[in-house]
Amino acid sequence: MRRLPQILGVLATLAWAVAIGVGVERIWRYESTPGAAEASPPKWPASTLVARRPGQPTLVMFVHPRCPCSRASLTELREIMTQAGGNLTAAVLFLRPQGVDDAWERTATFREAQGISGVTVRVDRDGAEAARFGAVTSGYTLLYDAGGGLAVCRWDYRSARPCRRQRRPAQRARAASGSSNGSA
Repeated sequence: MRRLPQILGVLATLAWAVAIGVGVERIWRYESTPGAAEASPPKWPASTLVARRPGQPTLVMFVHPRCPCSRASLTELREIMTQAGGNLTAAVLFLRPQGVDDAWERTATFREAQGISGVTVRVDRDGAEAARFGAVTSGYTLLYDAGGGLAVCRWDYRSARPCRRQRRPAQRARAASGSSNGSA
């Protein structure tokens, strides 16, 4: 009879440990799973309000102004723009959902994006541009090559997936800049 409380204590401790382990595993799985991907247009959409400079690669990033991960995406964008040295056009579109006030998206993240050299910052009212480009998560980034063809379908801090067959980084860079040196 004296052993029953000890056995129940051990069983309760084991159950607690299993519950904690399952919870941690589910959180980890959620955090390491990329967001949903929609079909992004293979060619630059004619109906978009985002300006593209013909003859130069264009990067388009979609950002939720209140998502904590957006700052990491903008840090990566700052590095990319520095390395590109003016050879890349970029636009960051901040979501403004329907029914919020006009300054809703004007957060510290918005101001950070405005401070990145070579980046145009725009407001995406009701997510119209995000829908046009197939973006469904904050940080969703598309890279279109110099001819307006989609070079990278999805690019966030968790995944990058070339649209065509897998290329080495140098080949992707040449393809984005329009150079035909080397094979894919």
